[in-house]
Amino acid sequence: MTGTPAIGGTASFAISFGGQNCIVTVAVSNFPSAYTATTTLVASNHLTSAVLPYFYDNLITYSTQNTVVSNMQTLRLHQTASDVVKTVLNNVIPAGGKIKIRWSRFEKATGLGLIVDFQNGVTTSQTSINTLTGSMANSVQTASGSDMTITTDVVASTNTITIKSSEDGIGEDPILLEIEVYDDNGNKIPIN
Repeated sequence: MTGTPAIGGTASFAISFGGQNCIVTVAVSNFPSAYTATTTLVASNHLTSAVLPYFYDNLITYSTQNTVVSNMQTLRLHQTASDVVKTVLNNVIPAGGKIKIRWSRFEKATGLGLIVDFQNGVTTSQTSINTLTGSMANSVQTASGSDMTITTDVVASTNTITIKSSEDGIGEDPILLEIEVYDDNGNKIPIN
């Protein structure tokens, strides 16, 4: 059997062979096997287009990313609308999936955060999150030292993720490390 399912669930197949009959059930997913991302800088202060591939290189901690980025300052998200990263995926992330955003508060242990907006095309698909204010609809944030992971449950089809820094007013900035997508079974889907 080949093809791309229109919806997820369980597929059942009746098989007859050699006088024997059975039904084979297979869990299927309506998630693509990979995504292609078009990432742009809506606004730029510290960030340049040269750093965009680092957000999809599978180096998810400050220390591992630091091994390939000569100046980690180039991954800083300046406050509010000064550095804004917008990623549009070639297919939607269906409800049931997860989006993980890895970032670092290496410059300051408290008082830094991200604002993340979700859309399907131009329509808002779910509530924004703001880690600084604790507005974490359908999301949780975990810490490992200065490295942070935001995990958002996708509750409505989403293909656009916009990320910027919260207004912190302190001069230090969060460092964006990675954007990841997972299917409804927790399997990471590659982003090209």
